[in-house]
Amino acid sequence: MIKIEKQTNGYLIADKFFIPEWNETKTDKITLSLTIGEAMSYEKDHKKTINFPGNYEIEGSNIIVFDTNWSLNFFVKDEEETFAFIQNPSVLEKEEFGAIANRIYREDNIHEALLKMEFDGDKINLADIK
Repeated sequence: MIKIEKQTNGYLIADKFFIPEWNETKTDKITLSLTIGEAMSYEKDHKKTINFPGNYEIEGSNIIVFDTNWSLNFFVKDEEETFAFIQNPSVLEKEEFGAIANRIYREDNIHEALLKMEFDGDKINLADIK
């Protein structure tokens, strides 16, 4: 299972990625924002904040971001880990979300959708991380 550490303002994933409780930036990690921000803002002051749909390559990680009603969903692959952070179950039908070792989510409806689709791999609810 992927290493996840609860912090005061979010979750540290695999010592490299940060999922905030709110749209807060953690500048020394790659921040996976919850909602859409300014287009191309990652090229400005917050180079490690991903807050817009698209394909990104940062520090050896390939990150694909999908927008669903202003919420962002992430497929992340780097040298050591492959995981998805899912906020809307509609993205589970996309090819990228099929063969993943770790599916991370915060809402019960995501867990229910994962069970229905019978995916292999770990299903990790951030609410269960202490």
